[in-house]
Amino acid sequence: TAAAQDRAIQEMDQPKVSVMKGDKILEKGVEVDELTLEKYEKYLDGKIKDMDLLPKRVFVTFATFLFSVVYVSLVLPNFWKDGARSTIVAIAILVNLGLSRIILELGGTDLFGGNALLTGLLPYFMPIAFAPMVVMITVGPRMGALSALMASIFHASMQNAGIEALSISLSSALVGAYFCRDVRLRGSVLKAGAMAGLTGAVMALCFGFASGSGAVAVNHAIASLVVGVFTGGLVLGAMPLVENAFKVATDATLFELTDFNHPLLRRMQVEAPGTYHHSLMGANLSENAALTVNANPILCRACSLFHDIGKMSQPDYFTENQGGFENPHGRQNPAMSALIIKSHVKEGIEMAREHR
Repeated sequence: TAAAQDRAIQEMDQPKVSVMKGDKILEKGVEVDELTLEKYEKYLDGKIKDMDLLPKRVFVTFATFLFSVVYVSLVLPNFWKDGARSTIVAIAILVNLGLSRIILELGGTDLFGGNALLTGLLPYFMPIAFAPMVVMITVGPRMGALSALMASIFHASMQNAGIEALSISLSSALVGAYFCRDVRLRGSVLKAGAMAGLTGAVMALCFGFASGSGAVAVNHAIASLVVGVFTGGLVLGAMPLVENAFKVATDATLFELTDFNHPLLRRMQVEAPGTYHHSLMGANLSENAALTVNANPILCRACSLFHDIGKMSQPDYFTENQGGFENPHGRQNPAMSALIIKSHVKEGIEMAREHR
């Protein structure tokens, strides 16, 4: 219906009225007709454009950054010392805003052919949950929530939109970040993106039906859901790049490392079975301890499994691998024995780096 109305209007011969500089538009005591009112509204539109929205956006950006600095200083005072993670937060938000700006700019190109329906869907094509999901996976929940708030405010300001756009953006971003907690399987990221899109779709439907534009709201909801799944795929593709560039290990990577078919673990099962059993028991103990004290259990398990890989260079010199065989330390002087024992740390670091 809206498209048909637009076509009918475009086919009409539009009358044009020119107002010269210095002409009076409104005068006290004169009745205002429709043409005079339209002239005045156009005049106001021009004044708003002349003032430009840049100062307002600069103020919003500055206020948001100031709030973020205060929040981080109160909640995570040592965060600024972690250059890798603070850089991840900054780059994720900037990339998110860059993608959104490109999508909005597409509305002014020939790609959409002036189609009012597609142009109206542009705000729902923006991957708003991208930065919060990336930050939640790589940095943590506190910065993930803050990234969701910052990205939502910037998106609303970018569109010059009000509380409705902010509500939809913030809800989608927070839900996407929420479902990225403890991500161990890559497919969980797609689920998080879908849930973010579903949240945006429900919000769009609620606002649409409340304002009496249900048919348009359905299109917005479908666009939001599709873009949510696309955002999950985008995050999934970006994660290996972030991990390699900033040398951070996510829970998904750590979970993959705990696979017993890892080359180092398979080798340890054969060459140093006692050390392997010792590492496995240590992994079970540390994982349960981490769950009790709300630490990261998958990190503790992965570290425990690999902490003694250096013993594979000379396994017979460690008591858990000797069994009933002769103790080789009996043929060495104490200084050499101590050197061999301590060298397994260096050997382990070299093996770990070799296998990345």
